[in-house]
Amino acid sequence: MPPPNTEDSLAPTSSPALDDPDEEKISEYLSSPIVPVIVGPSDSARTFHLHSRLLVKASSYFKAALKRDRFTEGQEQKVKLEDVQPATFSFFIEWLY
Repeated sequence: MPPPNTEDSLAPTSSPALDDPDEEKISEYLSSPIVPVIVGPSDSARTFHLHSRLLVKASSYFKAALKRDRFTEGQEQKVKLEDVQPATFSFFIEWLY
């Protein structure tokens, strides 16, 4: 049996964007406004600058928090997560992007 063709084995078998015509394209997410997310206790906080549409799509917490008519975070378009460690939040960002 011949070895598999490398080109064929690396080719994607499907694309989420093609499978779901209603799914937004990544370019639409990456062109959304940037939201500062301040993570960690105030003495050691780190600010992450993230695309708002990605946050809202991935997390019901961010979806609620960033609604302009609901919370201060939504009005200011800035989120503070004092009870989360920056290193832990970094894992979320790796998954998100």
